[in-house]
Amino acid sequence: MMTIIIPSLTILLFKKNNHLILMTLGFNMLIWSLFYANKSYENIFNLLLGMDWISFPLIQLTLFSSFLIFISSYYLKKISSFILWIYIFVMMSFFASSPFLFYVMFECSMIPTFLIISILGNSLDRLQASIYLIFYMMTGSLPLLAAIIFLLYNHSFFMNSILSKSINFMILTLMAFLIKLPMFFFHLWLPKAHVEAPMEGSMILASILLKMGGYGLIRFMNFFDKLNIWFSSILMSISLTSILFTSWMCMRQKDLKVLIAYSSVSHMALTLSGIITLKDIGVKGSILMMVSHGISSSALFFSLTLIYHSIHSRNLILFKSLMLVYPSLSFWWFIFSISNFSAPPSVGMLSEILIFMSLLNWELINFILILIGSFSISIFCIILFSVTSHNSNISNSNLFLIPKKNFNSLSIHLFPLILLFFNPNSIL
Repeated sequence: MMTIIIPSLTILLFKKNNHLILMTLGFNMLIWSLFYANKSYENIFNLLLGMDWISFPLIQLTLFSSFLIFISSYYLKKISSFILWIYIFVMMSFFASSPFLFYVMFECSMIPTFLIISILGNSLDRLQASIYLIFYMMTGSLPLLAAIIFLLYNHSFFMNSILSKSINFMILTLMAFLIKLPMFFFHLWLPKAHVEAPMEGSMILASILLKMGGYGLIRFMNFFDKLNIWFSSILMSISLTSILFTSWMCMRQKDLKVLIAYSSVSHMALTLSGIITLKDIGVKGSILMMVSHGISSSALFFSLTLIYHSIHSRNLILFKSLMLVYPSLSFWWFIFSISNFSAPPSVGMLSEILIFMSLLNWELINFILILIGSFSISIFCIILFSVTSHNSNISNSNLFLIPKKNFNSLSIHLFPLILLFFNPNSIL
């Protein structure tokens, strides 16, 4: 199937006015893959491409998010080719059964992302944000390349049959994924990239690209027959404490794009804590968390852009009276704010429960920290809604009629969050 789809997508890159075709093709692929979910895909692997229960949910997320970006974009003719290149690279990385093919697709996805930020960014600082992005990615990618070459030379060609016991090798291998996730201390590129990226770039980063880091961690941790206790304890400590730090930073942020970006860091730290346990229940919880965060944060960035067109500012001090000015949009802002902290009936609630259960076998302090961190996330999400929707400051607003298609896009964002809450087995 992929041998037919990928060449077809490549041909479309060189056609003009291809966005309607791309939207239709993406939707058809989504329907095809959902139908395929009813069949057994546990052992669908060949020399280069494959799919299992780890990659399947993220393939669904990529298909769905790409479709949402196409129907939500303001500058689709300018950005459609970049989105399609990212789509191809990400899909190929999720389908890759060879570590080297995965690495090539993993790194190639950064090229169109760099171009989106540097060419279509919002200010002159977009060049600095682009340089930050490339610098961080290259810092982790070169050790990963050396590690993959070592693996292919000394062990096996397949991703699911390689084992190693070296702690240094483990750190070199996982560094690239910790940067792209991103883990706290490696996260500085993300707020800069989000601030300077257009709406479509922020939606791509939040919904698709960050998930490649989590996917890489899940895949490459299987290379080690037993994760080093010392190393895993350090990662767990950093991930749990970073949930608290980033949540407190969100409470003090004035730029709403930076706030949503730091909320992504806290959610990915929660995802990392589930992955580190190396238990099926923790990994499944992390996958559901990545799906939930990818959809809800994409909707938040889209809603923020709609309101930005009215007040021309992302400053929290000026961002007031949303409930008075745009009551319908305020409703959607509320829905996705609470889904961002995993309130029911959102699939994020199930993901947190699964991650909490996986952490019960660790020390009690870890479980207490993640409970406090989850509570802190809910606090800044409530602050995000209450401060922006209430108070009175509409003098600087330039009111405009929000097109109906934008509310349709928000409705489509909400659908999988609720559906997966009642039927998470549809993707797991």
